[in-house]
Amino acid sequence: MTQISRLKQAEIANGNLINADDLDSEFNQLVTESNSQDTRLTSLETGNITLSGTKSFSAAIKADTLEERSAGAGVTVESVTLKSGSVRLAQIPGFVGAANGEIGYDSTSHVYRLRVNGASRYLVHEGNPVLYKHGITGAAPLYESSSAIRLKNGLRARNSTNQTDIELAADVVLSLDSSGLNGLDTGTKAANTWYYVYLVKRNIDGTTGAVFSTANEVSGGSITLPTGYDLKRQLPLAVRTDGSSNIIPFYITTGWPYRPAIKYRVTILPLNLTPATGQTIVLDAGTASTYTDVSLASFVPPISTQAILRGGVYLISTSGKFGYIRKKGSSVDEFVVQNLSGRTFTEYESEIVETDANQIIQYRMTDATSGMDINVAGYIVTEVI
Repeated sequence: MTQISRLKQAEIANGNLINADDLDSEFNQLVTESNSQDTRLTSLETGNITLSGTKSFSAAIKADTLEERSAGAGVTVESVTLKSGSVRLAQIPGFVGAANGEIGYDSTSHVYRLRVNGASRYLVHEGNPVLYKHGITGAAPLYESSSAIRLKNGLRARNSTNQTDIELAADVVLSLDSSGLNGLDTGTKAANTWYYVYLVKRNIDGTTGAVFSTANEVSGGSITLPTGYDLKRQLPLAVRTDGSSNIIPFYITTGWPYRPAIKYRVTILPLNLTPATGQTIVLDAGTASTYTDVSLASFVPPISTQAILRGGVYLISTSGKFGYIRKKGSSVDEFVVQNLSGRTFTEYESEIVETDANQIIQYRMTDATSGMDINVAGYIVTEVI
């Protein structure tokens, strides 16, 4: 503490009288400085230190210099100016154990993250650009077997909330015979059922995979994520099982990943023959003379309103016969299948025909002495982008 000035002490020692006002002033100054010291000590005890203006430090600040004196008290630094230096954030593998408000460098995914309300948020988007939600890159999925498809290494898509990328680090064989990650999200394999394909990711450590689900999130459904997984993205593909619960063989021809065309690799049924399991016939020898509904829902999924059709007309009489196909609700004969006069075998034509929202088209024949068959050769995805 500050003491009475040496000059005053000397004057007292020499027997000189001291002015009372001077003595009072010295005493008051002593009390003021003592109170100031007490205030600083109290401030240090409670951990509250306010730095204002520009502060210079001639030596480095140790990592543990600024710390909380009590849990949750926090340390606030309004402004830090570094000259010929930098701030390096701790490398937290997978950002495991980070507390709300903490910023760290995720050395597993190589991104900066901020923990907010118990969830991780990226400070810098990885991979595809910001707002690139519709971006999908990598090879198209492949038919693998009657119960599985193959998703290729490097297949990448933006997740459904546009937060980050989901990228496969290796090939994934996605099977209807298993459950959970790389299998069916819930339930068991069923016959005559649509299954949709999703990439999934575990945000905490970046692990990726895929699931099949009967839920179509385009129309408001919701899949069941594997335990610990919190990111997902629906791919523009649906697979169909036949009456024996086998996936109908398919291949993706053009358009991947934007509006891909999915073709079935099945036998096209000749007119008047009984369809075998897995064949994609929707009309067998139809004779309606006015436009009549035909549902394609068994082979064109709800994520599509464009069917790849093969229509056939069989000539029974000697005169030419014609069959017409159109979108339900349309007033135009959009697709014409003809069988010319004198031919006694089936004539086929292929075309892409738009359906209504429920995958329904209409057909008619010029007369009832001839018949039409319609096979679904595939579909074009229109609802997942």
